[in-house]
Amino acid sequence: LNVRVLCKCGAANDGRCGDVPVDIEFDVSMKNEGSIERAREVSVDAYGRLLAYVWKDGTNINVDALMSGNSAYFTKHGRSRLYHGEMALAEKLACEEMRGIWCPTQDFAWFSEYKRNYGQLLPWWHQREMFIEDFRHWQHLGLADDVINPQHDYKKLMAAAAARETATILVDFQPTNFSLYDGIMSFVRYKMNTPQPVTGVCIFAGTKKQPFNLWIDTDDSAESERIQSLIHHRYSGLSQNYALVTGKLFIYHAKQRPQMTLESCDQISDFPCKPEDMSAALRSHARTRACAKSQSTTAFAAA
Repeated sequence: LNVRVLCKCGAANDGRCGDVPVDIEFDVSMKNEGSIERAREVSVDAYGRLLAYVWKDGTNINVDALMSGNSAYFTKHGRSRLYHGEMALAEKLACEEMRGIWCPTQDFAWFSEYKRNYGQLLPWWHQREMFIEDFRHWQHLGLADDVINPQHDYKKLMAAAAARETATILVDFQPTNFSLYDGIMSFVRYKMNTPQPVTGVCIFAGTKKQPFNLWIDTDDSAESERIQSLIHHRYSGLSQNYALVTGKLFIYHAKQRPQMTLESCDQISDFPCKPEDMSAALRSHARTRACAKSQSTTAFAAA
């Protein structure tokens, strides 16, 4: 999907920023996200920033930025489905020629105050990339048909929460608020049917535009501590962040926000179904492909 927009960038004749016409291309499927409004809605990161390709006079600015060494290939939200080959090659060539951020000696004025630590960021992005590529493969095989992605299916999530249904949700434990524990956990004091207030744990697992919380009734039970440890060591921080969480949904009415109660580590998984079912489906897919390849080779030889 493409749209022509005006961006405030470059310089006008009087030296100020001017309107520059560019084309914005969204990395979405026409079948699933067939309108500009819908593509804009789902093509954002956890902070609400647009994720898209920019074209100017027939030049892909994303690829151009990689080629010049002004950026690394940003796979934090998955590989480019449209230009993966071009973008990977552009980054490789920039590394070979030691351009821009890959130059060990060149001092950029625009890096004088802040320089990104790509030695730390690239392994983190790669972990997230691998999960997303797996998830796309599961979708292709039909294994993730029942999974709700809040970013793409927020209305469906709200309806399921209002009906207090049990569902599997794709969540992102990326740290976004560094005043919280692990950037995602808030410890909340509240009154229950006990003489003293208790402390629950609210885990922010959605995005700015599509908020979704996980709720643990107490912070100090044995199972609560196991859940917190699992998320801390396996999913939060500079790890894969993504997980699939299954449980009963409800609406937190004070903020009209969908939530799920976490009671067990068994609710959190790396897969959209049971691991044994996942393995069986992947084995079946591999055997089907091998059989089709064998039949194709036999038919070619016979011809």
